[in-house]
Amino acid sequence: MCCSGVLFIDVKMQDAQESLTLLKQGVELEQHEDAHYLVQPCSCLGEGNHCHIYPQRPKLCAAFECSLLSQLKTGQRDESECNEIIEATREKVHALNDILMKLGNKETDVPLFLRTEETLSQPWDLSASDAINELRNQLFKHAAELTASIDQQFLGTRQNTE
Repeated sequence: MCCSGVLFIDVKMQDAQESLTLLKQGVELEQHEDAHYLVQPCSCLGEGNHCHIYPQRPKLCAAFECSLLSQLKTGQRDESECNEIIEATREKVHALNDILMKLGNKETDVPLFLRTEETLSQPWDLSASDAINELRNQLFKHAAELTASIDQQFLGTRQNTE
């Protein structure tokens, strides 16, 4: 999920050499001020969620380890529990994507939360059908649920429930 635009919007290149290495491989980077960014969803993510540039991936990509993987490695969670969490999160992502598509936002090359933010920032059309207004309500609800789940399960902001 980190490369698909669900967890992150972009990845900042750490130095000019890293940017040059990726540019030589044909990877498209965006430049803002003096830094290059690999925009998500990552263009290097292929079928089966395999990275086409894995050996030369950005340093931040190589260093990132989600909270769920850390918990698996330390024995706090087992593999089946992790797989259930991943599958539940994928279902939430799919539901959010489905709502966005129904509301006309089909820009799948834009990070999920930017698409959601863009759609929710549009003025409410009070003359719109009840179905459209219900979809907007669902979008808001699903985005909040997915954000909380990602924060808790993948980004390490897990709340103490004791």
